Amino acid sequence: MTSQRHNVPAWFIVVIVVMMLPLLSWPMIVTGMLDGMSRDEGRSALVLIFPVYALLSGWLAYRSYARRPEISWTLLGVLLLAYAAVAFLTFNNPQP
Repeated sequence: MTSQRHNVPAWFIVVIVVMMLPLLSWPMIVTGMLDGMSRDEGRSALVLIFPVYALLSGWLAYRSYARRPEISWTLLGVLLLAYAAVAFLTFNNPQP
């Protein structure tokens, strides 16, 4: 059984890595969120499991680029929108 090599250009791998860079600050963001936020379980759960979604999106974009580059770009675009949504959930904390 031979390993099939994906024909993914190096520049696209760099784009995926750049899209994953915000995850490096994730522990600090979650710590600040949990300290300052009222215990809204739904919001907390979404923010806590977001890194799994982000990593899965990056991996799927990498895997699908060889056959369907438009799907890869769509996945990364949705990931960018998801980063904006999670930032809104994290930093827009209305006081009750």
